[in-house]
Amino acid sequence: MKRNWNISAAALGLAGCAALVLCLGANDDEKPPRYQTIFVPAPQVVNDAQGAVNVHGENFAREIQKNIQSMAARNWVVEQITPVIDGRYAWRTGEPQNASQRASAFGYGYGYSVTSGVAIVFREL
Repeated sequence: MKRNWNISAAALGLAGCAALVLCLGANDDEKPPRYQTIFVPAPQVVNDAQGAVNVHGENFAREIQKNIQSMAARNWVVEQITPVIDGRYAWRTGEPQNASQRASAFGYGYGYSVTSGVAIVFREL
């Protein structure tokens, strides 16, 4: 019997995939699909003047393509690509610069997110 396997491995999670493989493949002649997940880190560039972190998009795209082509050569196809986001923060405090502001000080902080990479889920053909 032919089954339609339109279930996302990432949506099920690792334990869910294992349960799906064990349960659905038990009584069929057809083997359930095999999945493999890899993480591709994003090449990050830090702008020292402002402290901002940027992702080098062109190099990141090349790394993703290289990994997909490598897996395709071994009969794996992309099932899903999910960005992985990393939370960061920065803060600064300081003293006044002149005598008229002696009673005051300043401080600020902020949070931001950076794409740290992508998780790619492959399905074996």
